Amino acid sequence: MSWFFPDIGGHAETARFDAVLAQNIEAQERAGQAAEDVTQAADENREQVGATVAAFKERTERRLKSRNQTLEQLLARDL
Repeated sequence: MSWFFPDIGGHAETARFDAVLAQNIEAQERAGQAAEDVTQAADENREQVGATVAAFKERTERRLKSRNQTLEQLLARDL
């Protein structure tokens, strides 16, 4: 035993440490699989996402044009 590496207290502590490491590794594997699943779903739905984004941009552009026209009408009326 040294100051840097104290005695961890026997095999019970080592077993608990190994169990925690195993859980961590399993969690990392699950996270990796979930990331792969998300990537695959994104690839499969790329066209749908693109269409949704295009529709959102179009609606936003129409709203902005409408607001600008309304603002111009208000300014023209007030002047």
